[in-house]
Amino acid sequence: YMLSVLAAYIRQIPALTVDGIFGSNTRDAVLAAQRYFGLQETGIVDEMTWNQIYAEYQAIIEQNRAYELLPPGAFPIAFGAKGHTVRTLQSVLIELAEFYPIVKPPISGQFGIATLDAVRGLQKAYGLYESGEVDSTLWGRMIRDYEAKMSIQH
Repeated sequence: YMLSVLAAYIRQIPALTVDGIFGSNTRDAVLAAQRYFGLQETGIVDEMTWNQIYAEYQAIIEQNRAYELLPPGAFPIAFGAKGHTVRTLQSVLIELAEFYPIVKPPISGQFGIATLDAVRGLQKAYGLYESGEVDSTLWGRMIRDYEAKMSIQH
């Protein structure tokens, strides 16, 4: 079940039907999850794999409020994207720029160079790979961080 939830939010993990059978589809999803998490790709759910799957699942569940702003299908958000999703991202980045040394992108609805620089800067501040793409995991972290920092300010 947890892998099927992850698959709905992480495009690198293939969709999975919950049937109670550890078949080839489940093995493929486990391999993809291990690849995504940077673990040894064995297809076996060992303790490290279980802990990563569980932690990611918990993060997704806790991020429900973040998904009220942007639905799971909105991800990844990358260079060249346009529209409401990008405007929402830019608004959050501007607020986080008060706490991190990142570029404040204009709220243009266009994922251009300034937004790319801001996302990469935030990924660097978080100690993450600087892909410049916003996936559901990064978005959830941004929202949790934003909410925590805003509650301190007020």
